[in-house]
Amino acid sequence: MIDRLNESTGRGDLSGAFRIQLASLREQTKAVEAEFQKIQARIKDLERVRRSSLESKANSRKHRSLKQIVGLWRRQRTKRRTVTAVGVRPVIPVYDQRGDFSGLLSLLGTAGPSAPDSISEGAVHSPSLAKEPTNREDQ
Repeated sequence: MIDRLNESTGRGDLSGAFRIQLASLREQTKAVEAEFQKIQARIKDLERVRRSSLESKANSRKHRSLKQIVGLWRRQRTKRRTVTAVGVRPVIPVYDQRGDFSGLLSLLGTAGPSAPDSISEGAVHSPSLAKEPTNREDQ
């Protein structure tokens, strides 16, 4: 449309008021085009930043994976110990697939001498039971 108006202006077919409006439209068009170019440049900058952040995310994922591998290797090398009622025995920490702690695994044959398997097998010492009269047994 502007091209046709330019041709008409060149031939002198337009009135003075219309020429003023046309000049105003040209200025507005140039301003809009300049703003559009600024926006395009900003989009390109943002895309470049986004790409570099994706690359850094990939690098941080690699770093995390390496840290997990090194952690697992160190855990295999050093056996942790925990104190139990029987004594001290080596245990291995167990982690699930997500890397969260899920428990301890004891090595076979490392428990102390004749440790009770459950609380019911061991002697129960309770002050409240010792003080109670044995009336129940009599009845």
